[in-house]
Amino acid sequence: MENKNKDNQLKHFTAIIMLVAVFVLGVYAWDARYEGMTNAAAQVTKIAPAAGMDEIKIGEHWSLVDHHGALVTQDDFSGQYRLVFFGFASCPDICPTTLQKITKALEILGTDSAQVRPLFITTDPGTDTPAVLSRYVSQFSSEIIGLTGTQAQIDDAVESFRAYAEKIDDGAGGYFMNHSSVVYFMSPDNKLISVFDYSDSPVDMSKEIRSALPQG
Repeated sequence: MENKNKDNQLKHFTAIIMLVAVFVLGVYAWDARYEGMTNAAAQVTKIAPAAGMDEIKIGEHWSLVDHHGALVTQDDFSGQYRLVFFGFASCPDICPTTLQKITKALEILGTDSAQVRPLFITTDPGTDTPAVLSRYVSQFSSEIIGLTGTQAQIDDAVESFRAYAEKIDDGAGGYFMNHSSVVYFMSPDNKLISVFDYSDSPVDMSKEIRSALPQG
């Protein structure tokens, strides 16, 4: 039991380090191109408080509307492992690719996938209504729950997960969403276990998920 607790602590610490690294690289790449390093540094301080990594709470409090129109919070998924991903329904590449990977990972898990609930949180609530998300997530897996809400609710969720989302004018009367592209793997008691990025394959994800599930 002691060794398992140590393993879990190591996984949590590694996930935090990975999340910080991915966030820093993502924000830095965006800010270095558009706003400069000052804003990037300001964003990073929100993730890595001086008091230490263990104090960072991920996905602790949020309230959103699912693709059936019901109000849900983090407490509605207590007791379930979760895969949480931020994106938007009209995303041309990263979002569909990531949702396909999540779907494939669940298929690889087989019956073990019943213990895992994938959540897709939109970063574009003005467009992604419950009806839009219902149609969108159904293209990938019936297990994925689409989540939307008011802009304030989405902003709170983004902050809760220490994620990144920004609406960008494309200069032609339209816009696109710049957002985090990692998948958060959360425990049944709402603790961050691991973070998956673009380099992780469905096989990689399924192995990591299965290793965290109760054995026997």
